[in-house]
Amino acid sequence: MRKRVILGAVGLAAGSVLIAQALSARRELKRYNNSRAMSGEGPFEREDLTTVLDEIGHNFSNNSGDVKSFFTSIPEDAMRYARMKSM
Repeated sequence: MRKRVILGAVGLAAGSVLIAQALSARRELKRYNNSRAMSGEGPFEREDLTTVLDEIGHNFSNNSGDVKSFFTSIPEDAMRYARMKSM
């Protein structure tokens, strides 16, 4: 019983700290986006998401042969594993 109460109290404390940090980060991000808007730039989140998506697309375009060969080899690997398992 005591263990559950202690764990609950620790969880509540950790949760309240996380919420406070998230609210603080939200305020700071809002201030940062306002300063970016004053300088004519777009929101930080949009720029960050665009950068991530561009990097993913760049990696897939450079390694498309590797990715394609990986996915086409999965059934062959599964069959080989099944044969080894049955021996």
